[in-house]
Amino acid sequence: MYLVNETVTTSFDDIITQLERAGNDLADLAGYVDNFVNWWNDMKIGLKSLQTSLPLIKLDGSNPLRGEVLIRWERVREQYAQYQRHVLEIQTHHFQQSNKNHILYLVL
Repeated sequence: MYLVNETVTTSFDDIITQLERAGNDLADLAGYVDNFVNWWNDMKIGLKSLQTSLPLIKLDGSNPLRGEVLIRWERVREQYAQYQRHVLEIQTHHFQQSNKNHILYLVL
């Protein structure tokens, strides 16, 4: 960075570097969104399957499918918990990176 008439200007190379980084960040974001959509599609298929099985379960517990359906619901619950943890990790990582980049920009 250079000072010109008490204003900060950025060199062409610095601008190109920032644009490349922004492009990389957007590519990462697109990948995360793609994973998010795929995960929800998998969940939709799983939930539809469970909805189909649900009427087959008798309240007295005598249906042999009951255990299988409960196991599947447990898997859905665990997968959703994993999804929530993963999203939190991504948010935390990008928040930290954003703060580092902001601080670096202010220092420069």
